[in-house]
Amino acid sequence: MEGNITGRLPLLDALRGFAIINVVIYHFLYDIYVIYDIMPEWPDLLSVSLWQRTGCSLFVLLAGMALHLGRHTLRHGLALSVLGLVITLATHWLLPSEAIYYGILTFFGCAMLTGWLLRPLLGRITPAGGLIFCVLGYLCTQDISSGWVEIAGERLWQWPQVLYDDRLAILGFHSSTFASADYVPLLPHIFVFLGGWFLYAWLERAGRLHWLTYGELKIFTLPGRHSLLIYLVHQPLLLGVCRVVFGC
Repeated sequence: MEGNITGRLPLLDALRGFAIINVVIYHFLYDIYVIYDIMPEWPDLLSVSLWQRTGCSLFVLLAGMALHLGRHTLRHGLALSVLGLVITLATHWLLPSEAIYYGILTFFGCAMLTGWLLRPLLGRITPAGGLIFCVLGYLCTQDISSGWVEIAGERLWQWPQVLYDDRLAILGFHSSTFASADYVPLLPHIFVFLGGWFLYAWLERAGRLHWLTYGELKIFTLPGRHSLLIYLVHQPLLLGVCRVVFGC
């Protein structure tokens, strides 16, 4: 989602374009099936859940990679945090049943601020070591909402219940009554973001970053260069289309 606020790299823009097209398709189907009550259980289908999680993780990974190219990271992190707050206020007011708390823009803002703080330290870690650390961190926190550190179906350690307070929902801890139409907490996703940083460093060492040019895969690189704008406007436009089609 960093297409308009970072340096340019065709490979990242193509992947980002692919990701934003997937987001638009997913949200269009979500609007039809859930908001218009055609199939409310649609997001809970295993294939749909995997699609949503994979698409979200791809965006987060790319944002971490783009941290190498970004300028004014502090300013952009703060700006995305404010945009996330605007989305929360707008959805809470216009569509309270589908309100967004700690959604993807809020996450990107917080992740960029975290990356800005940790950047000197990240540069001292080898790409391979950093990737291993991020994979382990993700595995240990992927089921944080369940209250357990769980790997391959085995419960290894229980998180202290005192942490499960909605005031800590931005971290990944929340009560059983917490609900958000789009929820991307720092844990476990910050490990995907930081993994993107180390993946970029690894690909750069291997000379694999510059094999794609803007003349190739333009169907993806073009939307990838404007992914933030597309993300901000696509849902109101999709809801408008649905209103015309369904007449309410």
